[in-house]
Amino acid sequence: MKKILLLLATISVLNCKTNHPDHSQKDRIIITGKVINYDPLNPIISLAANRIAVKRDVIKVVLDDEGNFKASFKSTIPIDFFVGYKTNFLVLAHPGDSIYVEFNGTAEDRPLLLESIKFSGDFADQNQDAAAFQLMYFSNSFYPNIEKSYLLMKLCEPIRFKTYMDSCKVEWYNLLSRFEKK
Repeated sequence: MKKILLLLATISVLNCKTNHPDHSQKDRIIITGKVINYDPLNPIISLAANRIAVKRDVIKVVLDDEGNFKASFKSTIPIDFFVGYKTNFLVLAHPGDSIYVEFNGTAEDRPLLLESIKFSGDFADQNQDAAAFQLMYFSNSFYPNIEKSYLLMKLCEPIRFKTYMDSCKVEWYNLLSRFEKK
């Protein structure tokens, strides 16, 4: 009898927890925004959520006639996700966040897009900082040289490749130092 009562109490508690109206909002991340100067022939924006040890969750959202969009992810832990339109950028979020973002839809490379981003809502300051870091990173000289690194790895003697990678490391630390100062 005690086992049955314990089972019923457990089911009752679990049922109350899953049907609680607030509970469904606490594990959702809402992203809304506007693609300024969007291309009506390209009315789709993609949102790709990265989760630890789980396959990437990709949502395709159709922009309305003014370039607005709205989507949400279910998450019980902080996540990052990419917003993609011609190129992409990273957004940081926590469960329960509601984030608004605007950016220029004519930008076809990351630095131009990242210069136009404006965040508001939850975690806006941190996302604006993340966008500033991404702008610095993708504008830096070592980013476009990734193909050069792969080629040097295949063709160079180990000591020459190590020297090249050491110079990239110095440049990376300089980037981090400049970002910290900002």
